[in-house]
Amino acid sequence: MRDHNKRSFPNDIHILESQVFNTEVFESALKCIDHVIYTLGIPEQYEHDTGIFHAVNYELLKTFLDALTKAGPKRLTYISTYDVFQAIDGIIRATHPVANEEGFSPYFRSMIRAYRLAKDYSD
Repeated sequence: MRDHNKRSFPNDIHILESQVFNTEVFESALKCIDHVIYTLGIPEQYEHDTGIFHAVNYELLKTFLDALTKAGPKRLTYISTYDVFQAIDGIIRATHPVANEEGFSPYFRSMIRAYRLAKDYSD
């Protein structure tokens, strides 16, 4: 866990710390917030249990989005560590279709699913 006491933040930044990320914690954090930037996730790395990618990158996002839905209308900026769009002629653009999960590692599949989940939430 990062020690926020070692960093200086503007006075209007409020730090909430938690060892657990669940619906109740997210709901508490979302009070009086009108725009949230979601950056939680785990990068691709060697893991004995590759299910961790789905648990953190997809399930945790789902828990957050459920809390966000309960909290009422909010603006959400979702930041991903992976470009989830298909390469067309060697180029990846946000206007391209989302990549097919087939053949990708558990990490990349989790990121593609997370993006679809965030997109479904925004629709």
